[in-house]
Amino acid sequence: MNSSNDEDRLNGQVNRLSKIAFPALLTLYFTILLMWSWRKWPDILVDFGRELYVPWQISSGKILYRDISHIFGPLSQYANALLFYLFGPSYTLIIVMNIIIVALFLFLLYTIIKEACSELTALISCAVVISIFSVSQLSSLGNTNLISPYSHEATHGILLSLIMMHQLWRFYLKQFNHNLVMAGFTFGLIFLTKVEIFFSALMVVVFFFFLKLLSCKNAKGMIGTTVVFFASSVIPLFVFGAYFVSVMPVNHALQAVLGSVINLFKTPGLANSKFYVRAMGFDDAIGNLMKMVLSATIVIVFLTAILFICNALKKHRDRLLFTFLLSMMLIAVISLVLLVKPREIGRPLPILSFMASVFLFYLYLKEKKKDQQKANRYIPVLLWSVFSICMLWKMILFCRITSYGFYLVLPATVLMIVMLIWYVPEWFDTRYSGGSIFRIAMVIIIVIFSIKFLQISDGYYKSKILPVGFIGDRILTEHPQNNKIRGFITKQAVEWISDNVSDKETIVVLPEGVMINYLTRRVNPTPYINFMVPEMLIYGENTILDAFKNNSPDYFVIVHKDTTNYGFEFFGQNIRYGQKIMKWVNNFYFPVQQFGYEPLTQKKMFGIKIMKRNE
Repeated sequence: MNSSNDEDRLNGQVNRLSKIAFPALLTLYFTILLMWSWRKWPDILVDFGRELYVPWQISSGKILYRDISHIFGPLSQYANALLFYLFGPSYTLIIVMNIIIVALFLFLLYTIIKEACSELTALISCAVVISIFSVSQLSSLGNTNLISPYSHEATHGILLSLIMMHQLWRFYLKQFNHNLVMAGFTFGLIFLTKVEIFFSALMVVVFFFFLKLLSCKNAKGMIGTTVVFFASSVIPLFVFGAYFVSVMPVNHALQAVLGSVINLFKTPGLANSKFYVRAMGFDDAIGNLMKMVLSATIVIVFLTAILFICNALKKHRDRLLFTFLLSMMLIAVISLVLLVKPREIGRPLPILSFMASVFLFYLYLKEKKKDQQKANRYIPVLLWSVFSICMLWKMILFCRITSYGFYLVLPATVLMIVMLIWYVPEWFDTRYSGGSIFRIAMVIIIVIFSIKFLQISDGYYKSKILPVGFIGDRILTEHPQNNKIRGFITKQAVEWISDNVSDKETIVVLPEGVMINYLTRRVNPTPYINFMVPEMLIYGENTILDAFKNNSPDYFVIVHKDTTNYGFEFFGQNIRYGQKIMKWVNNFYFPVQQFGYEPLTQKKMFGIKIMKRNE
């Protein structure tokens, strides 16, 4: 009896210690990785400049969609613009706010997983989010992390989705209307971010009401719940709609609120462009499908083998057999680590996520028959599993953690960790034994792969020691060694413009590089700030050219950009991509300064040319 009490007391002390130690470890780990990667997160030219320039212009009095073009929802740009309005434009301010956003995301994720599963599962899940998704650079392009994302709509949308799921779960448990109103309001905010995140959140909402329907005894109550949720979701749309109506015609205001959805449907060529077809894996649909099925099969066979080896290790006490089985498991783990390329690790996720969702639903229904209260612990993970599956549709046949995977694959990665560390070993122990050994093996594998991903980021970050920008806008980019001259040339161009172009004069950067506008605080006089293939398809080259003619900038800055991934080698060389614009620029502007090679002529020959308007 005393022995049992001592064991309970010891377990209680361990649990209390973990409640303090695990969050403290995560905080320390996050802080160390922030220091290691400090200011190295964004790309110096691609995408992230928009995330600074647009809020700066809004905070200066311009209106999104009227004075500045934008292909996503308005929420994130106005949120960052408010920060710039209150404290002044600064990249440092964005860093601080994004650290707060990631910290809030980790706090909510940890809380949910801890309550639904265990504190160890929550610890490992959050540590992976920090290692792989928060501060990483897993390809030659930056911006693929939560601290400096290519689009704040992505990170804001992910956080809002997690808040919505948390509030839906709380409503399911307690039936408090304020949780339902909060969930609906958050759902409306998600609509104002990115289409793929809203679509995924919508599927979560549909699934949640399906779960409610399974346990609903009052049809009128179900109708009331639905009305309250969707009425709450309209509030953010109404607020933004009222604002836009006050500054632009009603039809334009409607387009502003619905802009991200409208752009998707009014530009059919956008989804069929080479870049998005390749991103989704449809450039080799059969080949990518076969790789996905094969990789999923290998993973399932591997995990099954490990499970039964763990079962044998637990059951058999023979030292020779134990040594043999343990050696087999170690060989399997080492083989996995050595053979699987980190960049290919995401391929089986669509199949595995679907299987996980079905398995969780089976466990939920089974538990529901016995104990509704225990079954409720499955709700948040079930909602997250639906969200995970839907978020993968943009890379469905070529799922990967690199590139846009930093937010599209994040939910599925967390789902897999939760399954491997909690649900699979717990379920296995109800039929066999060895679940705890399997859990340890999975933790080791996850830690090893996290280290490998950190090594990839470190390979890129080691060369990022060249500062570009001034004071609070400083970004570290590649030092001009090993022919990495892109950052150095951009630095030269920024400094030349700052010294030689009046702050009253205007510049346009072609085809991409609005970061130069922001760093030099030189305004683009037209609504159009990016001239990559998607923007050209959405707005049309003739419309953009008319804007240049009607409000000509003082300078054009031509930046080298290889656009082969979009189906065109360079901007301005094809009648379908920028040729009219470049012809007009060459007719009415003359070169005044060039850094590096002649831009838009040869691959891997980076250069920037500055052209001034003929008087």
